[in-house]
Amino acid sequence: MLKREDIEPLSRGLLEKVSQQAGCGLRIGEQQNGFDVKRLMKEKKLRWDEVAFMGSEAEDVEILSQVGLNGVPCDAPVADLIAAKYTCQRSAGHGAVREFAEYILTMKKKSSSHVNQDRIDRVHF
Repeated sequence: MLKREDIEPLSRGLLEKVSQQAGCGLRIGEQQNGFDVKRLMKEKKLRWDEVAFMGSEAEDVEILSQVGLNGVPCDAPVADLIAAKYTCQRSAGHGAVREFAEYILTMKKKSSSHVNQDRIDRVHF
């Protein structure tokens, strides 16, 4: 979940593409607190490990620490940087959203290739 003002003009289309390629929903909104996120997760029947979240405020630390995949722009407050699994090289408003979207796709590819490696049979050996 991202604040509208943090999204670069071209990123919304990219995020929608990532959403389709990753087979997941996309939620872009105003500041979300833990209660809002929990309500949305219950509505969509999601577990914490199925949620990707990009935060940029000190208040996001609680959510960042619980989701399965999280990221912050490089100019996020120190507390967010500590809680983040992925810290973008770009700052908010200067490509961080795009970078995080590309990171999600990379993680999705790695995840699916790891699953396929476990399925070696006589034909693929």
